[in-house]
Amino acid sequence: MAVTYKKLWHILIDRNMKKKDLESFTNSFVLISLIIVSSLR
Repeated sequence: MAVTYKKLWHILIDRNMKKKDLESFTNSFVLISLIIVSSLR
């Protein structure tokens, strides 16, 4: 199964984001997710 990132790059361009912006957003999302999961235990 082939993986393509075309849609992702188009979304980044549409939202005037850079690859670094996406990276920082995903890092924040992962951190928040871990905090929520750990609080459920």
